[in-house]
Amino acid sequence: MPKVSKETLEKIRKALPQNAIQMIAEKTGLKANTVRQILFKPERFNKSVIEEAIKLGESNAAEVEEMINRANAL
Repeated sequence: MPKVSKETLEKIRKALPQNAIQMIAEKTGLKANTVRQILFKPERFNKSVIEEAIKLGESNAAEVEEMINRANAL
């Protein structure tokens, strides 16, 4: 079974918006505690959770960048 390194999981977690655990849980049909364990323990790999977390992280990064650009334009 594939494994994601602790460092990679940390990068993913740092990119997530608030309430991301609950959002991922709703999307995947898993409990929030299960999602949390997957995002903190490399041995608990779950492809759908990692995919959703990456999508949310990318979306969050794009929103933050857009917000910064708008603020700089003031």
